[in-house]
Amino acid sequence: LGRCAMLRNAAFTEFRQNSMAHAQELLRAEDLGYRPVSSLPLPPWRPPPVRPYYVPRDATGMGPVCPFALAAPDPEASALPLVFETYAEPMASMDECSMVVDEARAHIASGGVGATFSYTETSRNIAVHSLPRTQQWLNSCLLPRVSALAGMCFGEAAIGDLRRLRIYRALVVQYDAAAGLTHQEMHRDHSLLTCVITLNDRSQYRGGGTMIEALGQAFAPDRGHALVAASALRHAGHTIEAGERWVMVLFLACEDMRYGENVRHFVGRATGRLMEGDRQGAAHFLSLARAMCDDCDPQLRAGLPPEAMSATS
Repeated sequence: LGRCAMLRNAAFTEFRQNSMAHAQELLRAEDLGYRPVSSLPLPPWRPPPVRPYYVPRDATGMGPVCPFALAAPDPEASALPLVFETYAEPMASMDECSMVVDEARAHIASGGVGATFSYTETSRNIAVHSLPRTQQWLNSCLLPRVSALAGMCFGEAAIGDLRRLRIYRALVVQYDAAAGLTHQEMHRDHSLLTCVITLNDRSQYRGGGTMIEALGQAFAPDRGHALVAASALRHAGHTIEAGERWVMVLFLACEDMRYGENVRHFVGRATGRLMEGDRQGAAHFLSLARAMCDDCDPQLRAGLPPEAMSATS
């Protein structure tokens, strides 16, 4: 079938399944204690200033259905502002950052279970829903701030109603050079936006940062500052050479799934079928993903991306 015909045939079946899976993901997040934005912050609080970084529009792998491209003022622009770094004023105070690190350290010391979300062999990940004080602070204080920041950076045309942004998952990540936990591999996140909050001082580690593949640059903001980016951009935890680096990573989704997110859902379903030994089913969903993004992603042309086979939820 041609791509348009393939997508038309999928409209009332496969797209609906993706929407149902999206809704189930958010219900699961709520079961884990992640709450919707109760209200956006009121003045005098305002999002800190940001530095925007422009990325080639095809770097998301979403092609013509990328919500950030569809919402761009210039539909012909070859690059889009998809990465933003705060400066001048932190998103989280020194005391708030210390509270998160202290609770995470105590959880590790007590033998608490780590997250199985991603790349646990090369970094230490703790699910925020395992950290009661941190999760309460995230729900009541940080998420409203991050939602306001995301709205300022991307606009509601791209990411939807800011009051309907939700935490899909959240992690506290420790990189520890002495323990050999130094990095994360290049990957895409299973969300709409990813926000990384630095939790400790830059003087406590060497190297590190969030490497954005399309920019060829690693970002390691000061403590309390944020890096927010389109989740579909390939990125990695850049290797630390010494010390410890602590970050909080928020995976954000809108209650109303953005159309372009069907690409990642089809990739996820292809991965599931392949793991079940159903190669024909995997090929079907991979074809739908390629049709959705108009084959703009060379990785999908080559097959399922490596991270799809290793990521867990």
